[in-house]
Amino acid sequence: MTNSNDVDSDDSLSEREDTDSSINWSDFELQPESESTDNEDNSEKNEVDREWSSTFSPLQINEFTQKPGPNLPATFDVNLAQPLDYFYLLFHPTMFSDMARHTNSYAAWQMQIKEQGDKRWEETSESDIKTFIGLLMMIGASPEPRVFWSEEPMFGSPGIKRTMSLSRFKQLIKYFQASDRNAQPLHGSDQYDWLYKIRPVLDHVSETFQNCFNYVR
Repeated sequence: MTNSNDVDSDDSLSEREDTDSSINWSDFELQPESESTDNEDNSEKNEVDREWSSTFSPLQINEFTQKPGPNLPATFDVNLAQPLDYFYLLFHPTMFSDMARHTNSYAAWQMQIKEQGDKRWEETSESDIKTFIGLLMMIGASPEPRVFWSEEPMFGSPGIKRTMSLSRFKQLIKYFQASDRNAQPLHGSDQYDWLYKIRPVLDHVSETFQNCFNYVR
């Protein structure tokens, strides 16, 4: 829980610098590929090989027998279920537990390479990460999230301030990780994944979304 002193003592969140004006877009111009005689010969040969035909292969469409709609677990009671129960069908609690573990690991690594501790940091937990994600969903894309912790009645949110202090929110923003930093492939390697930072979340929801709903034909 946060009081006015906590809010006043917090530093403002870091603002992102707009670097668009410093980008030299000419550096990104694509250079035309050199044309080779072999490529031209192969292209002409392929064009000759393509001929129109009036003979078509029979098109077979299998009978659609799957029942479309929600595919809920046998133990799931729709009459008693709360909105959060549906949410956990798609986002299992284990995912938040993994996020907490990766965040703690990343925070420890950051303090190690900087050779200095972070007096404000306390290890996070599954419950802490759930609260943090919930606040992010409520706050959305606000350019200045700290206004929700303001003491101004027009801007401050009593519910958000009771849920998590601004200081704790800023610490989680600083260290939050959804993937294992230790297993990340090196940049430039064949295994490098541009979406590695969020790959566990993408893989998780790709599976749960398919398991929880049967598509229509």
